[in-house]
Amino acid sequence: LLLTCSDDKTIKLWSLPKTNFQSSFVGHTNWVRVAKFAKISSACDNHTGGNNILTSLAASGGDDYTVRIWNCESGANVATYNYWDQSSSSSSYSSGGVRDLCFLHSASSLAACGTEGIKIYDMRSDAIVQRLGNHCPSNV
Repeated sequence: LLLTCSDDKTIKLWSLPKTNFQSSFVGHTNWVRVAKFAKISSACDNHTGGNNILTSLAASGGDDYTVRIWNCESGANVATYNYWDQSSSSSSYSSGGVRDLCFLHSASSLAACGTEGIKIYDMRSDAIVQRLGNHCPSNV
């Protein structure tokens, strides 16, 4: 399976190798910059270099400052996290958003990074559990 994302505000799911279109995930209100399947790690992965892909769960993020969790089998948006820190006086909703995502801890947590720094979400409690600052100056 392959996930693609686009400026048309959707994520598309394709089956390979024939690239047959399977479904669209709709819910973002601006350009979608990243979409990834969940990866389930095991204790042996550090030695073998492998990750098992959990293709029934995916995450996406983009210029609408949301991180969305998708059930790939039903196409349902099962969770939405607000990435924009409205309390920050330096935050500007018009410039940036989510640029990358990484599932952590057997897909129970998710790291999102972009213009607001790095935020780690616990998907079991639907809460941000950690915030890390930006790696880049604001003028980059």
